[in-house]
Amino acid sequence: MLDLINRDRQAAGLRPLVASIPLRTVARDHGRELFARGILSHQARDGRSPRERFDRAGIPFRFAGENVAYAEDVRTAHPG
Repeated sequence: MLDLINRDRQAAGLRPLVASIPLRTVARDHGRELFARGILSHQARDGRSPRERFDRAGIPFRFAGENVAYAEDVRTAHPG
């Protein structure tokens, strides 16, 4: 997904994004939870928002958000 996003960013004249292991960990944990619950949501089971999950993991940010998608693969999810 990061490669697809960075291709679009480059085409738009934007700097590439860089992978973050702590952010990837938070995202994968949330994805596993959603899969286990059979839902698609920005809210964790305990009600935490993306920003709260990032704060809890000690991930600094000025702006925060997340994209969640139910798709067979990243190429299908990326245009959404």
